[in-house]
Amino acid sequence: MIGVVVLAALLGGPSPAVQDPPKAVPAAEAARFVGQRAAFDGLVAGVRVASRGSVILDLDAKYPAATLSVVVPSALVPQCQDVKKWGGKRIVVRGVVQRVAGKLQITLEAATDLALAGEPARLPC
Repeated sequence: MIGVVVLAALLGGPSPAVQDPPKAVPAAEAARFVGQRAAFDGLVAGVRVASRGSVILDLDAKYPAATLSVVVPSALVPQCQDVKKWGGKRIVVRGVVQRVAGKLQITLEAATDLALAGEPARLPC
């Protein structure tokens, strides 16, 4: 294995130990990932504010027809720039897909798990 890494370095290629980050899959495919951590891409079709200040982003369609809902806990809302205004924007979200009351959702664990799609490496949230 060391010889392969050295050869790759000499030839200018990437080391086999270095992997590209996983690609985001369409939010419509979230059902295949229940119980798993994955990255999803989707259009914010609806933005809801829960009674305790959490923000819920519904992807691809408004609730209850959303393919995936993203819950931004109230503690993370201040870290997310204008998340309440993200309606109509494409986002990338990372997290564990859960089925709650028959609907698919991801609850953010960190602000770095949510970004506007196509943004540079700096995450707006």
